[in-house]
Amino acid sequence: MTSLLPTHISAQAAWRPFLLPEGVKKEALSALHAIAHALPGPQDGHIGANLAGGHAGLAVFHAYYSASGLDGHDHRGLAVAHLESAVSLLPHYADSPGLYGGFTGAAWAVDHLESMGLFEAEEDLNEDIDAALITELTRRPYVGLCEIINGISGYGFYGLDRGARGQGRQVALAALETLEAAAEKQDGLITWFNAPEALHPLALETHPNGCHNLGLSHGVPGAIGFLAEAVSAGIDAARPLLNGSVEWLLAQAGEHANGSRFGYSVGETHKAHGSRLAWCYGDLGIAAVLMLTARRAGRADWEAEALKLAQACAARPLDGAGVMDAGLCHGSIGNAHIFHRLWQATGDPALEKAALDWLRHGLEMRKPGEPFGGFLAWHAPAPGSRETAYVPDPSLLEGAAGIGLALLAFLAPQEPNWDRFLFVHVPPRA
Repeated sequence: MTSLLPTHISAQAAWRPFLLPEGVKKEALSALHAIAHALPGPQDGHIGANLAGGHAGLAVFHAYYSASGLDGHDHRGLAVAHLESAVSLLPHYADSPGLYGGFTGAAWAVDHLESMGLFEAEEDLNEDIDAALITELTRRPYVGLCEIINGISGYGFYGLDRGARGQGRQVALAALETLEAAAEKQDGLITWFNAPEALHPLALETHPNGCHNLGLSHGVPGAIGFLAEAVSAGIDAARPLLNGSVEWLLAQAGEHANGSRFGYSVGETHKAHGSRLAWCYGDLGIAAVLMLTARRAGRADWEAEALKLAQACAARPLDGAGVMDAGLCHGSIGNAHIFHRLWQATGDPALEKAALDWLRHGLEMRKPGEPFGGFLAWHAPAPGSRETAYVPDPSLLEGAAGIGLALLAFLAPQEPNWDRFLFVHVPPRA
């Protein structure tokens, strides 16, 4: 299999097998195979094209599942067919450029699967995407968010991962320029404000006046991840923004009742007890992106902070961590994957134990006989409702496909470079 790394990042140390207890390994394999054979097919018209929830995400799952060799069947054809379905649906996403929910994520999946050697394109399939993003990023005044989900940093990440292909570098530079123009600069510290006019209606309910968001998914930590990758790619103009924003983020740490150090946003009052343990919001996602940033920028002091935060996350009890399901975004197996990455990066035994504990916790949530391998996703109740809903979800970000990819990382020898779009891809230790 060809390298999955962009051209600007050199090969790292080898991915180490995680020595699972035999019973856990058997459960994980059973769940993985059940997911792989229960996901929607390429002709399913109900799931859309995008990376987080649609055909592009399923294409990524089948590509890695096929490369693992854990199944006797070749899933490369399924991966390519899902990708073709995603591309065919892109005209419906003309007004949705987001990395997770729009055409940028589908374009990233095209590049990523091509880098894996699943197909050979006679021409650059993403030239039009590059042009559309440059147009998006250069309009002024720019009304948008710094985030990776549907904002500037997600577009910039796509550009960086393009490397020398097409106008990838120009996309990344346009994202950097836009991020700099939108930055708040105060006494050497740098941050970004999520203005109310750019927020989703649900976010407006809790932040009617906007906020400084602390989530890796929708806030400043995502911008830090993009800037770190830009520095690693030799874009020196990103370093002042990176230095100032990391120091701003570290200055937001405090002590919360539930043991977390970072809340959901700055100055919040609605969740003063602290944040849950998850990728999207809270200490674990921040620990991972801070560790990645430290490695990319060569900052031992930041790495020490990241390790201390990760160890504090590992010490938090599983009960009371606010985890309701198993998915990548805010679930048990998502947490297991991040701890797994952090253990691969550091060799710290507390992080290894946390990875195994959270993996077991997630596998216990499985309900064989339910759709998509038995993992149900928890969807927050509608405004004004007290009901919660556990629903079948095949998606990459919150559902079964993402759970399957995290299980693969525990079971197969390949480094899970699909998690680049999560900004948790800390290089393994030497």
